Amino acid sequence: MAQNLLADRGYDTDAIIEQAKKTEKYRESTTGVFIASFLAAVHIRCISLWLKIS
Repeated sequence: MAQNLLADRGYDTDAIIEQAKKTEKYRESTTGVFIASFLAAVHIRCISLWLKIS
């Protein structure tokens, strides 16, 4: 994402790229948290079903 940014004259390209990198890291971490919580919910449901069967 940061590689695709182009700054017009008068803008600080380095600051724009740094902000884009921070935004990308935040997005990746929130995606990771979502996936982890989803997998935890699936595991809990599987254990629940397994306990009902046995």
